[in-house]
Formats: sequence, C-alpha cells, structure tokens
Amino acid sequence: MAHNPRFVVPYATCPDDLQRAHVDALFQALPVSEMPSIPRTGQRPTGFGAPADQAANPAQQPSDAPAETTSNLVTLANRQALEQRFEDESSIERRKQREGLMQLADPKPLVLATAQHFEAVQQAFGNLPHLQSVVQHLLEQLKLQVVLERPLKLGPLLLGGEPGNGKSWLMHQLAACLELPKLEFQLAGTADTLQLAGSSRNWSNAAPGRLVQFLAHCPVANPLILFEEVDKSGASSHGVPNDILLMLLEPENARTFEDKYLGVPVDVSHCSYVLTANNVNLLSAPLLSRCQLSSVRPPHTEAAWRDMVRMLYTQMLNQEGLTTLFMSELPDETETALIDRCVSLRALRRRLAQGIAAAIAQYADPQQLKEQGGALLPLVQAEMLPRRGVGFLG
Repeated sequence: MAHNPRFVVPYATCPDDLQRAHVDALFQALPVSEMPSIPRTGQRPTGFGAPADQAANPAQQPSDAPAETTSNLVTLANRQALEQRFEDESSIERRKQREGLMQLADPKPLVLATAQHFEAVQQAFGNLPHLQSVVQHLLEQLKLQVVLERPLKLGPLLLGGEPGNGKSWLMHQLAACLELPKLEFQLAGTADTLQLAGSSRNWSNAAPGRLVQFLAHCPVANPLILFEEVDKSGASSHGVPNDILLMLLEPENARTFEDKYLGVPVDVSHCSYVLTANNVNLLSAPLLSRCQLSSVRPPHTEAAWRDMVRMLYTQMLNQEGLTTLFMSELPDETETALIDRCVSLRALRRRLAQGIAAAIAQYADPQQLKEQGGALLPLVQAEMLPRRGVGFLG
C-alpha cells in the first residue's frame, strides 16, 4: 500500500464520552473510504503542543524546553539550549555528533492517521482470528484518530506470550501497515541503559543514546519504537532499562526526556511504543500499568494455521523476489505438510523457508531453474518435521 502521508500538529484535548460515542457510531455507519472529516472539538491548549498562533509567551517558557515553531510542524528540542550545550566541543568526532543532534531542533512533521492506515491493518490481519483481540484494540485507536484527523500514535502496547508465537512478526507487520519509520531495541540480556539514554560527556567514550540519534535523523516526529523482550532486561551500574521505559511511557515525562550525553530535554511523546515479553509476570507493576496488555497466541484451529501459512508464503515470495519462480498459491496437500505438528509461528516460518530453499536446490543449473518459472512449490522433507508433536494434526 502506498499513499501520501499527511501531517498535522497535535492538540492535547480528548472528546468526552458522549463525543466519543457519537464519533464511534458515525464511523461504523460509513465505509472507511467515505469517512467524514468532522471538526475538532474542545479548546486547544496554549504553550508547548499548541499551534504557533496560540503559543504562550516564550519568555514564560523554560529556556531549554522543546517548542513548536509552526502550525503544522513540531521541534523535539530547543535550538538555543542545544547550541549552548555544544559550544565548548572541540574534537572532530563530537562536532560531527553535534551536527547530527542539532536536527532535533529542526521542524519535523507528524504523520496523520488516514483511512488507508486503517484499511491496511484490517487487510493485513483480518483473516487471522487468533490475533483479533490485539488487532481490534489497534483499530479502535486508529478509528478515532482518522475521524478526528489526529496524528498517528498508538498508546503503549505490550504484546505478551510464549516464545515463537509471532510477537515480533506482529510488531514489524504493524510498522509496515502504518508506513512509519521504526527503531528496534533488543533488550534480552541487556543490563545497560546507555543504548537508551546515552552516557555522560565526562567519559572519553561518551555517546548519545540510540533513541535521540534516531529521532534526530528521522524525517517525522512520530515514529514507531519497538522494545523486544523487556522481561529479560537486567540492571547494571548505569541503571535499569525498566526505569528508562517508565519515563518514555509516561506522556508528561516523555515530553522532557533527557539523554545523558545531550543534557537537553527532548520531546519523545509523539512516538508510538510497542513492547514484547515472553513472561509478563516478571514485569513491574508500574510498567504494566502504563501499557495495554494483549496476549499473542498461536493459531488454535487448522483453518487459522492455513490462513497463516498462506500469508507467510506470499510475504516470503515478495520479500525474496521469488514470485516469478513459485506458484502464487499453495495446494491443500502442501499446506497440510507445512502445518503438520507445527506449534509456533517461528517453527512455521522456518519450515516454509527451508521448503522454499529445498525447491530451489533441486536445480543445479540456473537455466533449468529459470525454466521452472511460476511452477515451483516448497518441498517439505521428513527431516523438517518434529518427531513428536502436540499440534492439532499430531
């Protein structure tokens, strides 16, 4: 799906229950393609987060606070404060870092939620009933943002479930549907906050955190930030990743997030945060309270497994550029072989990838392979299947 993203400046008001019910009914009564553009309601705030013509007196604002510059763009950090922080830098390497980080003060657009985003999520996950509880929550957020023409932003979402059930896959599919830039943090075994919040410039090897570096170079102000396996992060002398996550997931704190290297408040509140955990029982109560928890489970019926293998097959062919070599649809017997005794999405993806590779390996000569154009099918060999299984066909 391709479309031209629109941009808008956010405002902090939210419709009351009556307005929300009215909007919900209005939305459901019309096809997505015919959704109306209804006027925004409520009083827009002044100061940070408001259009420039309603901004508070700059003299009343903290000198280093982030501030918006125009009616349709936002800045993530105060330019004057950044310049003051870097005015004494002398090394060439730190000057290069300065040039990159100064982009935090450049106006950046906010991608506006559109009907195309809503439809993309519906189409991507509509045939996967085992994911409907997660998808429905996402669609409810998108629905209101589309109707009210608000910036695209997902409330903090925590995907919990056993390893291999498709949490990571779901995150990346969501990013593709929304067409947002994304940054991924792998927190398993990570006991250091430096990659999240940077290190003090007093250290010789000091560096900014990946988050502010990414935001500085990001073309939009509301990207998608992914945190993998938050239940496996630990602690170190530099702090606990959980503490940084709590700051990022709390809107008020996120507006003035401070990277240790940068030393200047950065507004990261426009980002959408998605987390995964294999065992949510290991997470702190404060972290759980900041997220919408959704359980991700494997398909529980044969029909659901077949829907999943069809989707994965199509995705793999498109990603690897193999659509001219392989059949566009799988025969029933091939689907059955692929999903036989399969108990996780990870196992299914691996089996499908191995089957595609095995089909290609049959032909040693490139010309012979080319001549099979459009006729190949994944080969499911006996060694790909588990000796024992508890799946629905096992």
